[in-house]
Amino acid sequence: MKTLEGIHRKIENAEKLLATVKTMKTLAAANVKQYEKAVEALEHFNRTVEMGLEAVLKDIGFPDQAAAQVVAGQIFGGGPSVLAVVFGSDHGFVGRFNDEITSFASKVLREAGQDARHCHVISVGEQAASRLAFNDWFVEKRFSVPNSIAGIDQLIREILYEIEALRTEKELGQAWLFYNKTVLGARMFQEMEMIIPIDLTKYRDRRSVWPNRRIPVYTIDKGHLLSALIQQEIYISLYRGVAFSLAAENSARLATMQAASRNIEELLDESWAEYRQQRQGMITNEILDIAAGATALEEQSPNSVIGKNG
Repeated sequence: MKTLEGIHRKIENAEKLLATVKTMKTLAAANVKQYEKAVEALEHFNRTVEMGLEAVLKDIGFPDQAAAQVVAGQIFGGGPSVLAVVFGSDHGFVGRFNDEITSFASKVLREAGQDARHCHVISVGEQAASRLAFNDWFVEKRFSVPNSIAGIDQLIREILYEIEALRTEKELGQAWLFYNKTVLGARMFQEMEMIIPIDLTKYRDRRSVWPNRRIPVYTIDKGHLLSALIQQEIYISLYRGVAFSLAAENSARLATMQAASRNIEELLDESWAEYRQQRQGMITNEILDIAAGATALEEQSPNSVIGKNG
């Protein structure tokens, strides 16, 4: 049977753990909001880049995607190898966040005929890297997950550096992103986005309404401008993938912490009930001991002794 002191220590530990969980819940909720706002802000910049691509491609007049790749020059490697960038997490307490994205990436890559010998894999997050290795994928490079919006830019620059290295050394032809995404902060699903090559024909054939009555004008070389806009489009795709993944990670952590909070609160209720029951039992036993002692004293009183002698 548990002692009263043991139950009290259990309650104290549970209360400390509950305070930690509540702090993690608050941080996760705040992080979800800031990453969602980052995605919203990015969409405005993305619209500007897309409008620039529309304007330039209408002047260049590419007949097909193959011609678009030629003009883009070194942006595309045109080689046979594929790069998969998988966004996961460095830390746990995120439910099936890493399992879902690594299983999805493995399924898509194998259905596309890719294997560990010809596919280059980059993992963002140690948890995702370990699961990819378990699924027989060789992770060539591992990056840490940024813990704030300020760290996203540095991560993207490092990924772009690896993409350029693979393009020149391994004849990189395609780059795919795999990341988790949440809908309305609740349901999580997986996304695959091809960032290289970019289908430029969709911008050439688009008929968007220009925001004003002025005709777009630019003074720099069309090829240089197109190359710069394509690089910005790749950057935006990477940034969007990171931000979506971070928002989904914190949503998953928030859900996990909410479940943990409920479990701890139930444990506290049970422990307090056990504590009160045990304490009441001790009080009852003390009262019974006092009553038994009083009865024993009454039996040993002088009147009782005289009565027996008589």
